[in-house]
Amino acid sequence: MVTIKLKSLNILCLLVFILAVGNGISQIQRNPVPEYVTGTWCQFCPCGHTIINNDILPNIPQAVVLGYYVPTGSTDPFKDFNGNSIISALGFSSYPTGIVDRTSAPLSRGVWYSTMNTRNSVAPTVDLRFVKSYDPVSRELSITAYVTSLQKLSGIYKINFIITEDSLIAAQTGNTSCPGGSEYVHDHVVRSMINGHLGEQINEGSAWADNTMFTKTCSYTIPSNFRAEKCRIIIFVYKQNDPFNQGEIQQAAQFNVVDKETAISVTLGVSDGTDESRELIFGLDPSATDGIDPDFGEALLPPVPAAGNFDARFNLSAGISTLKDFRT
Repeated sequence: MVTIKLKSLNILCLLVFILAVGNGISQIQRNPVPEYVTGTWCQFCPCGHTIINNDILPNIPQAVVLGYYVPTGSTDPFKDFNGNSIISALGFSSYPTGIVDRTSAPLSRGVWYSTMNTRNSVAPTVDLRFVKSYDPVSRELSITAYVTSLQKLSGIYKINFIITEDSLIAAQTGNTSCPGGSEYVHDHVVRSMINGHLGEQINEGSAWADNTMFTKTCSYTIPSNFRAEKCRIIIFVYKQNDPFNQGEIQQAAQFNVVDKETAISVTLGVSDGTDESRELIFGLDPSATDGIDPDFGEALLPPVPAAGNFDARFNLSAGISTLKDFRT
């Protein structure tokens, strides 16, 4: 990887102009959330994993998957996580079952894919963007989420921050139709619901005016037994409701804790000459696209602040901007 630091604002402006060409990906598209319960002891659960990996993700690649390992009293190696009361709160009692965007009671695995397809065509009611930083030495993760209503909303809305981990190896019980194995790979494993299973209220009162943005911050130290390079942060906003499993998820987002390394990376240091500064990063990689590439740490930024406030960003298209931009 090649890294260059530049301090010239004139060079920055030229590069921003060059890199601003291309189509951005706006958040008109919903990122549907399947939440499902599973367990290493469960002989039918590998069939649930297969539906997620072979049916849902290839066809709905932006799906945000949450796998809850249960039950708490078992010997399952992934059962103990902060917020595991989510399992009873959502009404799970048989395995594997799942809920899509919290729009129903738990569903059998046979209807997960069709339900995901239905939700995939439903427009989100909020726009969810974020900025994150991760220090690999201290393992401190810092996130700022920006949530903007896309229409007038009523009720109480909450936000959850969740850590999942992929590629965990553990023996999995199975059967002839749902094969397991002694070195089975477990993905989408919920490791911590950072702000609890209920999350935190994001709007003020019981109404949310159209085009109104709220901001939430989150700090978390990645535990030493989590492989940070295999972890993701999941953020979603849901409407408080009774029953809890029908508190509809409005929108979700996910990103890697550790950004994928790129072939070429150039870092631009931008300052207003006083006490405000920001780094912009761009570069090249064969797997990068002209849109938002979450694997490389690209993320949609909130709207440009009011005049008089320092700001620096790459503008990909109208309303689509980011601090990082990698292309092929």
